[in-house]
Amino acid sequence: MSNLKILYAEDNEKIRDSYALVLKRYFDEVIEASDGEEALHLYTLHKPDIVLTDINMPKLDGLEFVKHIRQNDKKTKIIVLSAYSDQEKLMKAIPLGLFAYLVKPIKGNALKRVLMDVASHTDKSKQLKLAKGYVFDSNGRKLFNDTKEVELTTQEFTIIDMLAANLHNPVSCELMSFSLWDEYHDESKSKIQNVIKRLRKKVPDLIDSVYGFGYIIK
Repeated sequence: MSNLKILYAEDNEKIRDSYALVLKRYFDEVIEASDGEEALHLYTLHKPDIVLTDINMPKLDGLEFVKHIRQNDKKTKIIVLSAYSDQEKLMKAIPLGLFAYLVKPIKGNALKRVLMDVASHTDKSKQLKLAKGYVFDSNGRKLFNDTKEVELTTQEFTIIDMLAANLHNPVSCELMSFSLWDEYHDESKSKIQNVIKRLRKKVPDLIDSVYGFGYIIK
């Protein structure tokens, strides 16, 4: 997701700061808006690939914000966040071509799954040449060895995605653990080692260990 730009609109500052931290794990560019008018201005200015917006905001609510986008833009992927009490507004937003909607409060894994899904449906395709004939398509969620696709589990894909995004730098076990399970504890390192062990059976010449830290693409 690192090559994609996301606009996040939420009027509650504490919630916005919390979710923005999660979004910055996955996107290089996260644009934050505190109300609908600011969101519309920033959308026009930055042309994001993905819009994540609360439906109930001051000045211009999320429904009107999405309507403005859809007047001339049918491609930008839009995810709407709503409280249970906003269901009536949400039903009016669905015909506007939402990619997904999520009811708050949202668990980290649920948000991550939707973000990975929406990234795979954007028009941008990011293919990286790794090492020894390996090519990684992060948006298409595919790894190729020459022309043959390597079948990856969700956890294996997440690790390859992180390593590919940090192609010349090692990725720590801590960061991998937070991306996989939203936590890090004493058992996390061995769990990551098990995933890496299975992954190396599929790609035996792709991943190096960095002693006491994590892993890196060869």
